Amino acid sequence: MKEKIRVITQIQSLRLRPEMYLSQPKATGFGILKGIIQTLSDTEHNSEKEIPESLHVQLLSDGAYCLTCDSPMLPTGTVEYLGVKQPAVIPLLLCLHVPGWGFLGFLPIMSALSEYLKIVSTEEGVSTCVETSRGGLVSPVSSQKSTKASGTILEYLPDYSLLEVQDLSPEEILERASRFPLRIPFNLTCERVERTEKSE
Repeated sequence: MKEKIRVITQIQSLRLRPEMYLSQPKATGFGILKGIIQTLSDTEHNSEKEIPESLHVQLLSDGAYCLTCDSPMLPTGTVEYLGVKQPAVIPLLLCLHVPGWGFLGFLPIMSALSEYLKIVSTEEGVSTCVETSRGGLVSPVSSQKSTKASGTILEYLPDYSLLEVQDLSPEEILERASRFPLRIPFNLTCERVERTEKSE
């Protein structure tokens, strides 16, 4: 009897074992937020411009998270990928987590484990917008001019079909963040916001 071997994609691998990629015994929605904060705190593997001075977290009433910071989180420009020039963020979304890549290495995990993810990252007056759902692009990556110099708005809804709901207060999140392994080099604030629909 031949052994059956199942070939899975990189995104399927992330979704099959979320606890492994979030470094949690049980994967929770809070695990994604922890991953974002810790990878942004990695001063060794993020460039100076990628580390924000402040990060504000909103806990939305539908279970989503909205993060705002004053640094660009996504690369701009294009790269050649699979023989075609594509936005530089595309290869990052499709690869598995790469230790030592800072926040960008965590990007595919966040994308694969979110029911929806939207990032608008602005650098030098150009905004790059990425929207994904469970690891797949919802629409083509777009770029446009912006009056804002730099900064990022990131909103995501954890995929609660894979992750446990963990209803933490802003105070509990800040207290847990104070005990993260990496020291947070930016000002972290958090609040709860009543809202039932995701922002445009």
